[in-house]
Amino acid sequence: MGDDSFATQFGRLPGPGDSEHLRMHAHFVHVRGWLGSRDATKPELASRRKEILGYFDEYIAKGTTPQNVHVPWRTPVFIDDRGTICAVGYLIERSASRTLAEKIAKDHRYNVLEDIAAAMPEVRAWVESSGLTLEELASVQPGYTPVVSWNSQDLVTGPLDNKPLELATEPGREHESGTWRSAYPNGERLAQGPYVDKRPHGTWRFFHPSGNLAAQGSFVSGARDGVWRFFRDAKDPVLMAVGSFSSGWLVDEWRHYDSAGKLVAVARPVSPTPFGGAGYLLDVVPSAEKVRHWVHQGNVAGTRHRLDFLADGTEQIYVHDNDDIAYDAGGHKLAKVDGTWQASDCHWNRVRKVTARAGDVVTLNGLTFRQQDSCDSARPLPTARAKHIEAMLSSLHAASAEGPAETTHDLAAVVATNWASVLVRPEVEGRTIPGFELPAFAIR
Repeated sequence: MGDDSFATQFGRLPGPGDSEHLRMHAHFVHVRGWLGSRDATKPELASRRKEILGYFDEYIAKGTTPQNVHVPWRTPVFIDDRGTICAVGYLIERSASRTLAEKIAKDHRYNVLEDIAAAMPEVRAWVESSGLTLEELASVQPGYTPVVSWNSQDLVTGPLDNKPLELATEPGREHESGTWRSAYPNGERLAQGPYVDKRPHGTWRFFHPSGNLAAQGSFVSGARDGVWRFFRDAKDPVLMAVGSFSSGWLVDEWRHYDSAGKLVAVARPVSPTPFGGAGYLLDVVPSAEKVRHWVHQGNVAGTRHRLDFLADGTEQIYVHDNDDIAYDAGGHKLAKVDGTWQASDCHWNRVRKVTARAGDVVTLNGLTFRQQDSCDSARPLPTARAKHIEAMLSSLHAASAEGPAETTHDLAAVVATNWASVLVRPEVEGRTIPGFELPAFAIR
């Protein structure tokens, strides 16, 4: 959900003056409202779901959250040094045991829930018995996107109290010209490159905790500039994403690859339209079902907004990611109710219908965001069309390339998130797009 909760409550995105506590509280309240509007995964688990949501209410009322004092970027912390537990941890502690929560913290202290569940069968079992989906429980963890612009001094001093950084050529001298090396809290190399006139200038390399190369590119007077490459955690570098910066900003085309080196998606900048802001259009390589998939995210009226477009030559479907609302090109809202697909005519005007039928996802994103729908009562869809639509939508959730356990915490994503506010790894409804984030957007 990113910072949607904060924007909903305060009418703006969070800034440097907004405390982490404020952001977390806004997020929790937003997510609690969303979870309360949804049903249990199984009727027999309704009481269990209600119980766990009650524990979530307790956690929100307590107003305590763990503190990250060891890792130099925003990240989940399952249990901190003081024993303060995170929200998901509290739900596990209250509904299962503190022992399980501490076991998670021991091995997966900074991981997101998807990675934890993938690694621990007992956590998967807890999720399955909770009455909530993994996606719902994972939404409790904020998106952990940065609130401030990249600061070149982070490469030298860092936010850590023990300042695990050193000047390789002249130890003890700070911020001056020379080759600098930063390190993880355990002393392993994190990044290395030249400083000129107290700013990163020249080619820098970043490393995974394993020591394998994670990213490489150039800085010009403290800003990323030119071609940057991001790599998977492998002994022989495997390209994950490649593209260009200009004075610290994403420019031109970015290409993203899976672990086998196959192209997964291409991102291209788009110009502003009268109905929606500029952003990037992500062109996902068609799935095995030959469904074309485009994603546009742009700043619409000051609010981040995403729209997915699916087309297979027969049907065109638009999906709003934030609320899982789907429409066909004729302006009918599509929903599956009690196992039956239904459509409601939302009386789109001619402009919206023409835009939708033309596949102009960028313009339609702005139009659908600005204009509220008033839809008729739902009617069942013909069986054949219902099956067709369900198959298309299922392609959004089909796994591709690799799962979250492999991809969520590569250093390439961490480095970019902390030091450039771009290039974190989202999932496009389950299809992992390595190393990609649209500028100024938070993707879970």
